[in-house]
Amino acid sequence: MNIRKAYLDDVPQLISMRWQFTLEHEDVQSHVYEEFKEIYGEFLKSALNDPRWTIWLSERDGEIRSQVFIQQVDVVPRPGKKLSPLGYVTNVYTLPEHRNKGICGEILDKAKLNAKEENLELLIVWPSNESVNFYRRHGFTQNSENMVAVLNDY
Repeated sequence: MNIRKAYLDDVPQLISMRWQFTLEHEDVQSHVYEEFKEIYGEFLKSALNDPRWTIWLSERDGEIRSQVFIQQVDVVPRPGKKLSPLGYVTNVYTLPEHRNKGICGEILDKAKLNAKEENLELLIVWPSNESVNFYRRHGFTQNSENMVAVLNDY
């Protein structure tokens, strides 16, 4: 298994994985795929050229099996505190046939080590109920500090 950062050649597989992820959680009509493919492809190309985004993946024999996206988020400076960005963890997904083998955990551990080396202060994730234990096993803790204001309900 090879854990590495994504590059432009990975875009078609990453599009397919995001589509599969969505189909597992939502009822999406197949006719929107072409529009999604174009929009998400442009997003990926932009993210891969933006130093604030890191897309980690695990692949074997040219097949991407799992992925973790991290976006660096700048923070507002505070007096007497070192300026250190946060990391937003998102789009964590493993193909169903490769789940429960520790693959995504390996990616997440490598991504955490890299984030620490890049001096990120912390990583934030909004886990699904099903993934809370996964994140706990990899050093994440829950807190009650966050609040959310939903502005658009799409």
